[in-house]
Amino acid sequence: MAEIVTDSSGSQGLIINKNENNKTYTKIVKSYLYKYVIKYINGLSNALDIPIIKYDFIRKDGINYIKSECYDKEINHDEIIIEPFYYSDIYDGIYMMKEFLSNYENGSRTYQKYLKQIVLALMINDADRTIDNTKFYKKGNNIFLAPYLDIHLAMNLDSDLPVFMDEYYFTKQEFDSEEINQYMSYEEFMSWFEHDFNSSYRYLYSQCLFGEHSIQDIWKILYEEMTEKLIFKKINELEIDDFLDEKINDNAYRIISEQFNISKKILNESLMIDERTIK
Repeated sequence: MAEIVTDSSGSQGLIINKNENNKTYTKIVKSYLYKYVIKYINGLSNALDIPIIKYDFIRKDGINYIKSECYDKEINHDEIIIEPFYYSDIYDGIYMMKEFLSNYENGSRTYQKYLKQIVLALMINDADRTIDNTKFYKKGNNIFLAPYLDIHLAMNLDSDLPVFMDEYYFTKQEFDSEEINQYMSYEEFMSWFEHDFNSSYRYLYSQCLFGEHSIQDIWKILYEEMTEKLIFKKINELEIDDFLDEKINDNAYRIISEQFNISKKILNESLMIDERTIK
């Protein structure tokens, strides 16, 4: 049985498939590039120890999907808490989250996990990392945070930029099998990528989070609030090839590695990691 439901207000359009006690989540996404962005996100998740719900990429009948298993069954809980409060600016939301979680026995640890999710959001340029995309599980006077969920706005991938056309991320075999353009060869089509990449660059890498504060402001508050400050140094010392070691499409690598380096640059400019001693 499949139905479109709202598991949280940040997951509109999510299809939940229920089969006995099992539940999976599927969502239509615009670009084939998600296939490789998922690898990037999983790599960062492992490198920085920031749990994320594992997504699979599926393409069927020319439509792209991301799919994940339900995480609820992994947690022993009495209650699921969605949107315990509201905010429109992530900067304010961080302090509101701190106050909300202070009411729980393990609230300070859960708060630190929440802050790490914001770190991941900045690294993958996921603009809508708001309360809409946060899910909690309550057990007695303890509260647990679901792994990072809902990645559909990562790297501005929900836009209609020409650079996000599926075909740019196909292998030659995939390109030929889908009969993309009988008047243009794979090589001729791919030659247009550079033009679309350059013409889309400014919007492609526009850095934002919902609210009035800058990305730099968010990095600074994260540094102030996080107890695990070594994570900032670790990011600054990471290279894309340290964790994206599986061969991926060249165009996808170009877009993803540029995002990673831009995020690192903004982090360092915000916190001056190169000059700061972090222990």
